[in-house]
Amino acid sequence: MTEKRHTDVIIVGGGVIGSSIAYHLSRKGVQCFVFDSAQIGGEASSASAGMLGAMMETDAPGPLVDLCLASQKKYAALENVLREETWD
Repeated sequence: MTEKRHTDVIIVGGGVIGSSIAYHLSRKGVQCFVFDSAQIGGEASSASAGMLGAMMETDAPGPLVDLCLASQKKYAALENVLREETWD
């Protein structure tokens, strides 16, 4: 028997970006389905070992450094929210 389900958005790729998109959309009431050919968060995203040092790839100020610094400021807040929502 085939079961029909409703979803608003299908997200292809369950890495850090796809999972983040699903998380933020679902908080706004959007029904999401994340499709990945392997374990969610288990491929390229897990290989990064949680490194947040992309700005180390450049030796001069510019858009990459600005983006990295802005991202790092948001990371702590996201970490706190996820800890509250997902840890017992």
